[in-house]
Amino acid sequence: MSTHKTERMGVNYASTIFTNYGWLFREQFTQDFGIDAHVEIFDEVDPYPTGKLLALQIKSGKSFFEEPLPDNGGFVFRPEPKHVHYWLGHTMPVLVLFFNPETEQMYWQQVTKEKLSSTGKGWKLPVPKSQLLEKDVFPREFAEMVQPEPYIQRLNRLRLDLPWMQLLGMRPANPS
Repeated sequence: MSTHKTERMGVNYASTIFTNYGWLFREQFTQDFGIDAHVEIFDEVDPYPTGKLLALQIKSGKSFFEEPLPDNGGFVFRPEPKHVHYWLGHTMPVLVLFFNPETEQMYWQQVTKEKLSSTGKGWKLPVPKSQLLEKDVFPREFAEMVQPEPYIQRLNRLRLDLPWMQLLGMRPANPS
């Protein structure tokens, strides 16, 4: 099977999965560097775009599944260092998706400092078998990934509440 055909199968599978979730899948048709597509999360209750995006790198082919984790609970992905640095500095959460054309299954892993480990020569990213993308199973973790860290959430809440505090005469104390 040609490399191009294998790549397209992975992108098409990802598009189908995210479309079935009711999310917008936007493929990068122009030159890309480590990000093949973006998805925009839609609200589950009121199907409406949220403005919350995930960046996707899609890998297709059986070669990505050849190095099992020690407990055989998944596999190891060895990304290029230039992509690791790009993904870790990205403004959006980055997911790497792995499509196996022989089994027609797709797995995922979020790229974070905590999940990556240095080998001294490169990087390793474990991908658990439990992180399988399925058409009818919504991974709740995805919506959580687009939330800022708790400190930023509290700061944003305070910013939103400031006009109400001022309206009620609860002005912040003068720092002088």
